[in-house]
Amino acid sequence: MIQSIRPKKPREDFPLFPHASGRWCKKVLGRAVYFGKVADDLKGERALNLWLEQRDDLLAGRTPRVAGDGLTVPISSTFFSVSSRTRSRPARLPSGTSTPWLQAPRESSTASRAKR
Repeated sequence: MIQSIRPKKPREDFPLFPHASGRWCKKVLGRAVYFGKVADDLKGERALNLWLEQRDDLLAGRTPRVAGDGLTVPISSTFFSVSSRTRSRPARLPSGTSTPWLQAPRESSTASRAKR
């Protein structure tokens, strides 16, 4: 039977530990959070960087946001300002199409006055 050798922490004050599943792990608020495979990152540098990026969200009980994930406030405010500018502009019809639409109500109103 082949036994897998569990790697040790790179240093004593390292915040992550190698989990039995072969991933870097940290217990946060009673649940295990994983930060990549130990085999891909033996020294744990990438896992430590990921932990430092997500630490504040995880300790606050939030799901960490991935960069570029979802709509941000600056992007949504840009969408809002562009859409409000386009809604406030009057629609421009080609010159040939606006004439019949404008004349039709005038003709019907003069015809109804003549019948009275």
